[in-house]
Amino acid sequence: MEDDYPEPPSTNYATDDIYFKTMSEDDAIQTFRKDGYDKYKSRVQRFRNIPKDGKFATAPSVHHVAFEKDTDKPIGVIGYAPYKDFLLGSGIHVRDTSRGRGLMRLLFREMIRNKGNKKLIVNFSNRSAMKHYLNEGFRQLDESELPDELIEEISIGNANGVIGTLEKYYIHNSSWWAAIKTKVI
Repeated sequence: MEDDYPEPPSTNYATDDIYFKTMSEDDAIQTFRKDGYDKYKSRVQRFRNIPKDGKFATAPSVHHVAFEKDTDKPIGVIGYAPYKDFLLGSGIHVRDTSRGRGLMRLLFREMIRNKGNKKLIVNFSNRSAMKHYLNEGFRQLDESELPDELIEEISIGNANGVIGTLEKYYIHNSSWWAAIKTKVI
């Protein structure tokens, strides 16, 4: 039986193996589609249990698309949407053939490098993605830090089964970033 997904190479990606382009969500999706890959979907298509017309799904977003230097093939993407004093996570995705090679960590680094000192709020429908965020220093969010309309969206998600004992909303602690940024400027 033929395998639909070839076994990825055993070596991990290094910073020198990839480059990033920043674009809108629609442009990121089109970039993958033009390369023959249609498994990266918009937030509205991916979100099943939170409002499709809410801020998490519709706020204009910024996406950092990773490309292999040798092939110029899009291999991963991470995004966020600026909203008031926050950034709302717009998802992370690694192309099937590039999984298991350390790309998630490089995507996180690119996002952190570009996001400034705003707090990033991320919701989870995928336990595996949540683990990656936790491994990158995210912590459970204190809802009292959020605007009412975001708390309302989270409450709708709770009612629809998004939030379980292991699935919470997390926020990145960006105080170290602010300190570094202050020293550089």
